[in-house]
Amino acid sequence: MEILIRDASVEDAGIVAWVVCRAIDLEVDMDNLPADIVTVCRRTDTLYSWTHARLLVVDGKVAGGIISYEGRDYMRLRDNTLKLCPPTLSGIEKAEPECTPEEYYLDSMALLEEYRGRSLSRHLMLDGIRSAREKGYAYASLIAARAKPGLVRYYESLGFQKNGSTVFFDETFWRMRLAIC
Repeated sequence: MEILIRDASVEDAGIVAWVVCRAIDLEVDMDNLPADIVTVCRRTDTLYSWTHARLLVVDGKVAGGIISYEGRDYMRLRDNTLKLCPPTLSGIEKAEPECTPEEYYLDSMALLEEYRGRSLSRHLMLDGIRSAREKGYAYASLIAARAKPGLVRYYESLGFQKNGSTVFFDETFWRMRLAIC
């Protein structure tokens, strides 16, 4: 199996939008993506921009992706995102910030169904952590739904530790953080 991780391009906005939708538990297929999310992913100044995405390619096919960015840019990117997609992300405007300016934030990650269960997500997570280190951040962070203990254990297996909690989309999440230094 040949595994490659590459930067997304604007042409990849559809798969990036799919990653976002799956990360927020929206059941969509590539032919039925919310137009507002695709618009957000085509831009360069939003949380879910293709410029923040890295794609996992397995044997020449895109298998999934991860979206991550610098915490110091979070509030500006969030404001731009909210202006463009109120229908799909209804409720996010009331949420607390997901990260702090001192953190590199691993926002959304998803794999296509046929690639799940093969430990491939680890490649994306380690790539996100590497990006945080290269950019000089002391911490990588993410949030994980308390209702998904298996996912929380997975992040803990990568070294992330619970660091408080937050409510996001009316659901309670653990704030999780990994010291990189």
